[in-house]
Amino acid sequence: MKIVKRTEYAARIVDSEPVTVTKLVWSDGGLSFEVTDAAGVDLTIDECFDSPPTDSQIRSLLQARRASHRLPMDQG
Repeated sequence: MKIVKRTEYAARIVDSEPVTVTKLVWSDGGLSFEVTDAAGVDLTIDECFDSPPTDSQIRSLLQARRASHRLPMDQG
């Protein structure tokens, strides 16, 4: 399958961060929704949503992104 159409579905602010929800239409007629941050980083790189994500779902993506960017504390 391949993506045949991308449409901006919603621009939102969640936890003071702007995000964009994009609707994807697949060649088999299926739909999915991806979320990108203000820099255009795909927060749903591992898996898109089957329906438009809630603020709570987007908040979880943002928290996961923040956690992945933390550096380990100096053990020294």
